[in-house]
Amino acid sequence: MIALTGKWKSMPVWRLSDAYGASFDKDIWRTVEGSAYYEDKVKYSGNSTFTTLGSGRNFSYTGESGVGFNADLKGGIIIKEQVAAAVFTIEHKEQGNQSGLSQIQSNYYHIKGSGSVGLTFGALSVSFSGSANNDSRGTLKNFYY
Repeated sequence: MIALTGKWKSMPVWRLSDAYGASFDKDIWRTVEGSAYYEDKVKYSGNSTFTTLGSGRNFSYTGESGVGFNADLKGGIIIKEQVAAAVFTIEHKEQGNQSGLSQIQSNYYHIKGSGSVGLTFGALSVSFSGSANNDSRGTLKNFYY
Protein backbone atom coordinates (compact mmCIF):
# COMPACT_ATOMS: atom_id res chain seq x y z
CA MET A 1 0.00 0.00 0.00
CA ILE A 2 1.24 3.48 -0.91
CA ALA A 3 0.30 6.42 1.34
CA LEU A 4 0.62 10.08 0.28
CA THR A 5 0.06 13.02 2.64
CA GLY A 6 0.27 16.77 2.18
CA LYS A 7 0.00 19.19 5.11
CA TRP A 8 -0.38 22.97 4.98
CA LYS A 9 0.04 25.14 8.09
CA SER A 10 0.47 28.34 6.15
CA MET A 11 -2.43 28.47 3.75
CA PRO A 12 -1.63 29.53 0.18
CA VAL A 13 -3.08 32.62 -1.43
CA TRP A 14 -4.20 30.59 -4.45
CA ARG A 15 -7.04 28.32 -3.37
CA LEU A 16 -7.23 25.82 -6.18
CA SER A 17 -6.91 22.07 -6.46
CA ASP A 18 -3.28 21.01 -6.27
CA ALA A 19 -2.15 17.73 -7.79
CA TYR A 20 -0.23 15.03 -5.94
CA GLY A 21 0.48 11.41 -6.71
CA ALA A 22 3.03 8.71 -7.33
CA SER A 23 4.56 6.96 -10.30
CA PHE A 24 6.18 3.55 -10.51
CA ASP A 25 7.79 1.19 -13.01
CA LYS A 26 4.89 0.13 -15.28
CA ASP A 27 6.83 -2.90 -16.50
CA ILE A 28 6.77 -4.39 -12.98
CA TRP A 29 3.76 -2.87 -11.17
CA ARG A 30 0.08 -2.07 -11.71
CA THR A 31 -2.49 -0.38 -9.48
CA VAL A 32 -5.07 -2.55 -7.77
CA GLU A 33 -8.55 -1.71 -9.05
CA GLY A 34 -10.70 -0.13 -6.33
CA SER A 35 -7.79 0.47 -3.94
CA ALA A 36 -7.87 4.29 -3.99
CA TYR A 37 -9.06 6.32 -1.02
CA TYR A 38 -8.49 10.04 -0.35
CA GLU A 39 -9.54 12.66 2.22
CA ASP A 40 -9.31 16.45 2.47
CA LYS A 41 -9.46 17.76 6.05
CA VAL A 42 -9.16 21.21 7.59
CA LYS A 43 -8.68 22.51 11.10
CA TYR A 44 -10.59 25.74 11.68
CA SER A 45 -9.17 28.49 13.89
CA GLY A 46 -10.15 27.81 17.49
CA ASN A 47 -10.68 24.07 16.94
CA SER A 48 -8.32 21.29 17.96
CA THR A 49 -9.76 18.63 15.65
CA PHE A 50 -9.96 18.26 11.88
CA THR A 51 -13.17 18.44 9.87
CA THR A 52 -13.41 16.25 6.77
CA LEU A 53 -14.40 18.35 3.75
CA GLY A 54 -14.28 15.63 1.16
CA SER A 55 -13.34 12.01 0.59
CA GLY A 56 -13.67 9.45 -2.14
CA ARG A 57 -12.53 6.23 -3.71
CA ASN A 58 -11.49 7.44 -7.17
CA PHE A 59 -8.18 8.51 -8.65
CA SER A 60 -8.18 12.00 -10.16
CA TYR A 61 -5.52 10.92 -12.67
CA THR A 62 -4.48 7.48 -13.85
CA GLY A 63 -1.93 6.04 -16.20
CA GLU A 64 -0.11 2.80 -16.57
CA SER A 65 2.89 4.19 -14.67
CA GLY A 66 1.13 6.03 -11.84
CA VAL A 67 -1.85 7.71 -10.24
CA GLY A 68 -2.73 11.15 -8.90
CA PHE A 69 -5.18 12.94 -6.66
CA ASN A 70 -6.32 16.54 -6.13
CA ALA A 71 -5.98 18.44 -2.86
CA ASP A 72 -8.86 20.90 -2.67
CA LEU A 73 -7.13 23.89 -1.03
CA LYS A 74 -9.49 26.07 0.98
CA GLY A 75 -7.23 28.70 2.59
CA GLY A 76 -8.63 31.77 4.24
CA ILE A 77 -8.15 33.26 7.68
CA ILE A 78 -10.54 30.87 9.46
CA ILE A 79 -8.57 27.76 8.40
CA LYS A 80 -5.33 27.25 10.28
CA GLU A 81 -4.29 23.85 8.89
CA GLN A 82 -5.21 21.50 6.05
CA VAL A 83 -4.31 17.89 5.30
CA ALA A 84 -4.83 15.98 2.05
CA ALA A 85 -4.09 12.27 2.18
CA ALA A 86 -4.52 9.33 -0.17
CA VAL A 87 -3.72 5.63 -0.20
CA PHE A 88 -3.66 3.07 -2.98
CA THR A 89 -2.20 -0.36 -3.59
CA ILE A 90 0.11 -1.60 -6.33
CA GLU A 91 0.76 -5.23 -7.17
CA HIS A 92 3.43 -7.07 -9.08
CA LYS A 93 2.39 -8.02 -12.61
CA GLU A 94 3.96 -11.49 -12.37
CA GLN A 95 2.43 -14.38 -10.43
CA GLY A 96 4.29 -16.20 -7.65
CA ASN A 97 7.06 -15.06 -5.36
CA GLN A 98 8.89 -12.12 -6.83
CA SER A 99 11.78 -10.21 -5.31
CA GLY A 100 13.96 -7.31 -6.27
CA LEU A 101 14.58 -3.61 -5.88
CA SER A 102 12.27 -0.95 -7.30
CA GLN A 103 11.46 2.73 -6.87
CA ILE A 104 8.44 4.93 -6.44
CA GLN A 105 8.41 8.66 -7.17
CA SER A 106 5.94 10.87 -5.29
CA ASN A 107 5.26 14.43 -6.43
CA TYR A 108 3.19 17.40 -5.32
CA TYR A 109 2.40 20.38 -7.54
CA HIS A 110 1.07 23.73 -6.36
CA ILE A 111 -0.71 24.97 -9.46
CA LYS A 112 -0.80 28.75 -9.78
CA GLY A 113 -3.46 28.58 -12.51
CA SER A 114 -5.20 25.83 -14.45
CA GLY A 115 -2.38 23.63 -15.46
CA SER A 116 -0.32 20.90 -16.93
CA VAL A 117 1.98 18.97 -14.67
CA GLY A 118 3.26 15.42 -14.61
CA LEU A 119 4.55 12.71 -12.36
CA THR A 120 7.82 11.30 -13.63
CA PHE A 121 9.81 8.18 -12.91
CA GLY A 122 12.88 8.09 -15.14
CA ALA A 123 11.43 7.66 -18.60
CA LEU A 124 7.93 7.01 -17.16
CA SER A 125 5.32 9.68 -16.57
CA VAL A 126 1.69 10.46 -15.75
CA SER A 127 0.52 13.75 -17.25
CA PHE A 128 -2.13 16.27 -16.18
CA SER A 129 -3.77 18.29 -18.96
CA GLY A 130 -3.68 22.05 -19.62
CA SER A 131 -0.86 24.55 -19.06
CA ALA A 132 0.24 26.56 -16.03
CA ASN A 133 2.92 28.09 -13.93
CA ASN A 134 3.56 25.73 -10.99
CA ASP A 135 6.04 24.72 -8.35
CA SER A 136 6.62 21.16 -7.23
CA ARG A 137 8.20 18.93 -4.63
CA GLY A 138 8.98 15.29 -4.94
CA THR A 139 10.86 12.41 -3.48
CA LEU A 140 12.20 9.15 -4.88
CA LYS A 141 12.16 6.07 -2.64
CA ASN A 142 13.83 2.74 -3.20
CA PHE A 143 12.11 -0.35 -1.82
CA TYR A 144 12.70 -4.08 -1.78
CA TYR A 145 9.94 -6.53 -2.56
